[in-house]
Amino acid sequence: MTGLDLASVEPVFVPYTVTEADLQSGGPLPNKMSAQSKLKFLRYRNAADAFAEKFHSDVRLLNQLNPGKMKTIRPGDQFMVPNVEPFELAKTLNREARLPPSRRMNLKSNPLRNQKIRS
Repeated sequence: MTGLDLASVEPVFVPYTVTEADLQSGGPLPNKMSAQSKLKFLRYRNAADAFAEKFHSDVRLLNQLNPGKMKTIRPGDQFMVPNVEPFELAKTLNREARLPPSRRMNLKSNPLRNQKIRS
């Protein structure tokens, strides 16, 4: 047998309690791209998008698992989520902030920025 034995991935969904840190990466974004380009990072549109990203899933999937709960997410709320390693945006942002400016991702200096895709 090759590949992943799906019987070893149990349970498929697990309970998760929302923390205050889970809600820190969502928020309003400026409408203009020029204003967005001045931000250190782009936030998620809302808490539901950030929460879905954390568990490598889609808001619609989490809404099916947790009917009616995705509209208002608060610290302490309990959700069923996919049993995956959560993506921790705060750790990624902290790691990026500690890098010297020359090592940070910079679209202006990205060598691939102006390359055309061949078909």
